[in-house]
Amino acid sequence: MTVQARHAIAIASGKGGVGKSTVSLNLAVALSEQGMRVGLMDADLYGPDIPRMIGLARTKDAKHLDLWRADGAKHEPFERFGVKIMSIGFLVGEGQSISLMAGLVDLLLGQLVNGVDWGDLDYLIVDLPPGTADLQQQLMTRLQLAGALIVVTPQDVAHLDARKVLVCTLDGWSP
Repeated sequence: MTVQARHAIAIASGKGGVGKSTVSLNLAVALSEQGMRVGLMDADLYGPDIPRMIGLARTKDAKHLDLWRADGAKHEPFERFGVKIMSIGFLVGEGQSISLMAGLVDLLLGQLVNGVDWGDLDYLIVDLPPGTADLQQQLMTRLQLAGALIVVTPQDVAHLDARKVLVCTLDGWSP
């Protein structure tokens, strides 16, 4: 991991729409308000919500997506509420969908982790997409997690899916 963060915390869920992004953003802002240097990575490549939540949604569609830069330059994260933030939602339009093969997903995740000038952080909060697919597993192998929060709602099926995420997270977690 080239992100210089003392602690990386993943925010996960088994289902979408349970408040994972809200928890991620509020945790990041709360840590920042305590004087910590905080980064927030919106790792939901297919449904990034953080840009809309912080008022920086990109309305114009991108003509292309740069997965890497030949000159080695890094993306600059946006800063809001004292938190450095990066999301695929800053690179493509809010209404624009992306469809990536597994190898390209890994490349894009690499750009979110290593291709962003995060600076020195106390905490990197990672807002994961819902579920236990390749994207979550690939990100777990890229980051040395200090912990994970599982967001769940009271429905039985949400708890069932949350247990799957918990097992997946713990299997991929190497403190």
